[in-house]
Amino acid sequence: MGSKFKVTSLKADTKYGIVASDLENLMDKGCQKLQLSREGCRVCLFEDGTEVDAEYFSRLKDNCKLIILEQGQKWNGEIRYYLKEILHEYDNSSDELITTAKSMLSEEIRPKKRKLLQYFVEDSTENITAENRDDDQKWFEGLNPRFKTKSDYMSFSCGRRMRNYLAEGAFDEDRCTFIHSINPYGSRENRIVFSTWNLDHGIEKKRTIIPTIVKTVKQQKIDNRKVKRFYSLLFTLANLKLVHIVCHKKTEHKLSCDPPKTCMGKKRKRNSLS
Repeated sequence: MGSKFKVTSLKADTKYGIVASDLENLMDKGCQKLQLSREGCRVCLFEDGTEVDAEYFSRLKDNCKLIILEQGQKWNGEIRYYLKEILHEYDNSSDELITTAKSMLSEEIRPKKRKLLQYFVEDSTENITAENRDDDQKWFEGLNPRFKTKSDYMSFSCGRRMRNYLAEGAFDEDRCTFIHSINPYGSRENRIVFSTWNLDHGIEKKRTIIPTIVKTVKQQKIDNRKVKRFYSLLFTLANLKLVHIVCHKKTEHKLSCDPPKTCMGKKRKRNSLS
């Protein structure tokens, strides 16, 4: 007999109920109801825009909301659609929209929705597009008057930090034996060499960390302590060093994911970038 669905299109003002036994049947009935040309059409979930194929169709629940798109049309999902409509509606009265969002923050709402509202309010009240000092004086408070634009200050700040890059040496050394340092502003050659520097994992990502994660998951022995350990090995300075290409040893490191007993586990002073 088939399942029940609610279908619509970008042109339709409402959703229509139809019963379909398979995807082709749905396309035929849906296009007829929505007065669309069948050629080039495709079906997507109204909720998030996921495209529905024949296999996925069999897993759809009764009364699932679908949208039939004509060739070249896109659908990013229900939430983005309604958000776009709201922003369009309040295009000339953004203050009213911000006030409404702030009032909703005082109500009992789910944490995820609260966070989204907070992001919206913060982004809406910040003066992101302003570039000059006169247009956003609060942003420039405490800065030298010689900085006239945000770009001027950010260029200076980034440049000052970059002039102090120091290499940390090979994975099995406490410091760079070559005393590598570089100023990418110094010369064209230095700028090119600087682009080759990278972060090196002491305990190797591909050879050791990833296989250990896979093994742990398969054995169902994962816990918060191990998650934190793996995160530390993959993404933090506990297992990452800034390495000059000369010091980057490509040979197997032969270090395990067990609590560190090598030089990588020693507490050492990190090079500052400030």
